[in-house]
Amino acid sequence: DEVRELGYSAVDYVYFIVLLLLEVILIAALASVLSTPVYCSSGDGYSPPGCIPCPHLDDYLVLHCVDGKIVCKTGFLERNGKCVEDEELTLRYAELMEEIDHQLRWAKGNHATSHYLTAVGKSESPLVSQAELKVAFAGNPRYDDESHDFTYNAVFNKAIGELRRRESIGKGVGPHIVERVGTDSSHPSNIMWGTYSDPITPLWSRPESIVRQYPQEVSVVLIAVVFILFVRYRYRLSQEDRVILKDWLAEVEYVLMKQKTRAKENREPEWVTVAGIRSHVFAKNDALSKGRKADIWKRVNEVVQNDERILELPRHYYGETVVTWQWEVPILHSEVREPQGVAASK
Repeated sequence: DEVRELGYSAVDYVYFIVLLLLEVILIAALASVLSTPVYCSSGDGYSPPGCIPCPHLDDYLVLHCVDGKIVCKTGFLERNGKCVEDEELTLRYAELMEEIDHQLRWAKGNHATSHYLTAVGKSESPLVSQAELKVAFAGNPRYDDESHDFTYNAVFNKAIGELRRRESIGKGVGPHIVERVGTDSSHPSNIMWGTYSDPITPLWSRPESIVRQYPQEVSVVLIAVVFILFVRYRYRLSQEDRVILKDWLAEVEYVLMKQKTRAKENREPEWVTVAGIRSHVFAKNDALSKGRKADIWKRVNEVVQNDERILELPRHYYGETVVTWQWEVPILHSEVREPQGVAASK
């Protein structure tokens, strides 16, 4: 007989690993079940044998017990037989406390501008009732999420309770909140809340109140606005001056070319006095100020002095020495056309 050696294939090893994982999962489940306490029902419901008395009389977080488990108060979750605070609820009421503080700062800002509000027939108080605060944030899905066990009332009450607690120990938002109680402290509408924080001033309040509150910031803004307006104004003027300069140069060329043509026909001098051309151009631009005309004409002189087509010479004219311009380039009669620029047509 042949002696055959027994061996394990890869499939056998896979089976072994799967069985091992199943055993580990089963042992962990049994350990969890055995470690979780089983509580007796608070009422007349079924209580499993060997159950532990419900701790609802000793632990204020436990409402009652049913089906061997404890039922926690709103905002708390059952974890391994104990009631622990819902982390999501903690996050939500912390956000709500910040919004409440913002709302109270806004009310304080309205009160700071009461002299203006009274003038328009309104009156604001630096205090907000607890009932008004509750209504202000009601309906926000962030605080009333059906996917969680807690409700908006739980979030709001938790936030109010935390504000009171923090005020007493002097931490967090608490020191900025002051609770003022009316005639009936049990009714939410008579519980008034205010803030010690800096107020939020409404943008529509009187300008002088904003200036008093933020003098440096307002000064910087005003200087920036004036500077921007001045730059825009100077830029617009420079653009207009460039157009006017172009039109005036065209007018100068037209006058000199026209004089050169007339000189050939009527035996007149080809030159024209600079003063005469300036008076002619200025007459077509009466809307401009004297200073602006002088600045633009100065630039016209600079361009003409660098123009090789125009000759500038001093001449004796009626016993006086005058500066004249003369067109030096030969021209055709068809080239002499009166310019139609914006400035020249004024």
